[in-house]
Amino acid sequence: MKKYIYFFLVILMPLYGYSQKAHSLDSIPKGWNRMGDDLSLAVVENVANWWKIFQDPILNELVLQAAKNNLDIKVAVQRIEQGRLLYKQSKSGYYPSFTFNASADYRNIDLPTDDKDYTMIYNTGVSMNWEIDVFGRIRKGVKSANYSYEQLQADMQSVMVSVLGEVSTAYIRLRMYQNQIIVAKSNIEAQKKALELARDRYQTGMTSKLDVLQSEAMYTSTMSSIYTLKAHVVSEVNLIQVYIGAYPQNLKIALLEPKALPEIPEHLQTLLPADVVRLRPDIQSAEKGLMTMVAEKEVANAEMLPTLAIQGNIGFVSTNASNWIDSNALSYFVGPTLSWDLFNGFYERKNKQIAKVEIQQAQLNYQNTVLTAMKEVENSLINIKELKGAIVWLNQSVSASSASVALSIDQYKQGMIDYQPVLNSQHNLLSAQNEQVQTKGNLLGQIIALYQSLGGNWVENEH
Repeated sequence: MKKYIYFFLVILMPLYGYSQKAHSLDSIPKGWNRMGDDLSLAVVENVANWWKIFQDPILNELVLQAAKNNLDIKVAVQRIEQGRLLYKQSKSGYYPSFTFNASADYRNIDLPTDDKDYTMIYNTGVSMNWEIDVFGRIRKGVKSANYSYEQLQADMQSVMVSVLGEVSTAYIRLRMYQNQIIVAKSNIEAQKKALELARDRYQTGMTSKLDVLQSEAMYTSTMSSIYTLKAHVVSEVNLIQVYIGAYPQNLKIALLEPKALPEIPEHLQTLLPADVVRLRPDIQSAEKGLMTMVAEKEVANAEMLPTLAIQGNIGFVSTNASNWIDSNALSYFVGPTLSWDLFNGFYERKNKQIAKVEIQQAQLNYQNTVLTAMKEVENSLINIKELKGAIVWLNQSVSASSASVALSIDQYKQGMIDYQPVLNSQHNLLSAQNEQVQTKGNLLGQIIALYQSLGGNWVENEH
């Protein structure tokens, strides 16, 4: 048998190089190493467990619950299992296949008298087919399945990045709305006192009813904002419960209880931006997707080449059912088989062209994903820097507005000014305090976005 195999290998070896082509991925720009200025960024080896920088036990619990129970993550895990099974299935081509067959059928037999007779043929046995992977068709199919499996793993990590970032951002928005409610309530108390003062002065004839109406408008507007903010709070709580895949009553109570926004971390831990894109799961997924398409093109190339297999059969053939299974009816054969589909309507040729187009699409997707990653990291860095500067000025604005309210009320009591400066100062204070809370919430959200853009291993170190 060996001489047959050697014979076919000698014939087919010149074609082997035809199916071997080198492919390389576009490199990530190494010069992209910009870091945000004045952000106290510490370069570290990884950014796992990033949410702990906020030192908020409720947020820590939400992240762990989301990683454990989120339904999108569970679906992604199931896809990984499916990919693993498909990868194992692809490796079955390395092994021979055995088929049991049994048949009984009429066949025509030519007789010496030029007549034809029909007789029953009984056939049973086991056939074997073992493809010799000369041109790597099976190997490349396994490689493609493996890349697909690895892409699904990266996709799951990408889902994890998205879910944990979203649940953290929703938590920050929740606390932001709650703190804006606190701001509204504190201003309502001051506005109520100003309204009573305006009414007293109106009743004594010291001022017109316009002061009362303006004060009532400010007071009722602030009151109405509380109801809108409460609706936002409930919406965020419900959204968080979707992210964590559960409705625990004790956690809902903890979320509805107003808490201060987490403190802004003094130091942020990050990676060099050029290393970030290599760690992001969406980059890894796009890379594996490109490699899958390259492997699929190689499979398409191999499909156009001959197939060498070892085939065999052992069984019994008889025209008489009574002695069907008998040593005299034993039949067997084994040997190499060469098959080459020379013309099939150009199907394989078009399949190869399709694979080439898919590679080009995967390359474009990979490049776009890299550019998106660069954009997200740069945006987060600059946003953090600018929002930190904005908070410094907002703190001063709140202090000045608070002093302005006190001074205008005092001057209004003494009849030195009309009610408009009081109204303006109250409006400015409420606006500055709301903007202060919102800007702090936005800053915390941008810090989350920064770590979200860094990707990497988020929760593995926790277990």
